[in-house]
Amino acid sequence: MAKIDPNWLMSAMHGRADKKSGLYLRRNFKTGAVYAVQRDPERASHSTPNQVKARERFRLISKGSTEFVRQGHEAADASSPSPLGNAFLKVQAEFNAQSETAFLRSYVMKHYAAIADEGRMTVTVGDFVFTYES
Repeated sequence: MAKIDPNWLMSAMHGRADKKSGLYLRRNFKTGAVYAVQRDPERASHSTPNQVKARERFRLISKGSTEFVRQGHEAADASSPSPLGNAFLKVQAEFNAQSETAFLRSYVMKHYAAIADEGRMTVTVGDFVFTYES
């Protein structure tokens, strides 16, 4: 943002100048300094292709990890043990032994989740592989 020296009328403004322009004003109320930035109103998305790709990757890993935790919790509660339930219990024991990550889903995302190919992710625990497709 550029520091500007406005007239008395503009120095009272704070925020977007009007609905159609991309001019934003910010005022430091302690010092009285006014800063202005011009954003392009024609640009619909301010995200770069890399940002969009990263969001899609995070969405896929997040949904897949959530599904692993949900299905694993149900399989672990079942009366007969299953490979999914055993894998979930192993991950849950490792999660409970650490103090770095606060949520089980985040722990799975960080340590076990990986993108297999477009629209598919896997959670690999030992020999067990859980696959999620969006």
